[in-house]
Amino acid sequence: VKRAFSQLSEMERKLIAMRHGLDGEDPMSCPSIAKTVGIHRETVRKLVSQAEGRLRSLLEGEPPGKPQKQKYRSSLNWGWG
Repeated sequence: VKRAFSQLSEMERKLIAMRHGLDGEDPMSCPSIAKTVGIHRETVRKLVSQAEGRLRSLLEGEPPGKPQKQKYRSSLNWGWG
């Protein structure tokens, strides 16, 4: 985990640490991180999500990049195709 975490950018590591309390502090909400860092809360949410995706890919041994979406099939027939 440490090796994968170290492969993230400094900003990604900082945001994940703040969001999940990995720096010894309590976990922070996206609005709280946004105030601390000085960016919009939705930007924080998006960046944290992307960083978590990259970390997940690194841990699973997949190349970082756009995560593949799983295909879900619904048993419901909505008539849309």
